[in-house]
Amino acid sequence: MTDLDAVRQDRGTAEDTVRRFFSTLTAPGEPPPLNDLLDEDAHSHDPMNPQDTIGLDNVRAEHRMWHAAFDAAFAVEDLLARGDRACARWTWRATHTGEFLGIAPTGRRVAMTGTTFFRLGADGKITELWWQHDQLGLMEQLGALDELEQ
Repeated sequence: MTDLDAVRQDRGTAEDTVRRFFSTLTAPGEPPPLNDLLDEDAHSHDPMNPQDTIGLDNVRAEHRMWHAAFDAAFAVEDLLARGDRACARWTWRATHTGEFLGIAPTGRRVAMTGTTFFRLGADGKITELWWQHDQLGLMEQLGALDELEQ
């Protein structure tokens, strides 16, 4: 195997894992355990959270909160991978069906764009995530800023 073949194989593996991650997050029904995608010590950096989310159980709980509040789907617009790193630019479209950060369900259709950077471990599982997304735009679509604008 040449070095180029190894890079292609790594890229394919990282790309597959990231695509499975996004489709799993918004799969209908009960949220899956994510054990086959995330490392036990997964570390998620999200500017929405006052502190990082550390550990598979905590990452799971965070995703359960989103899953309970929105009927959603991700569309991966761009995905770049190299070695143990990958970066995805995505669009998330959803219907607000459950409570989210104290906001009662509105039934509104919402959309948000973002980018997530991933680091994968030697076993191919995601060990670290860095999220960047339009949280302010989402809150505006949910009507959460209406009171502030008056």
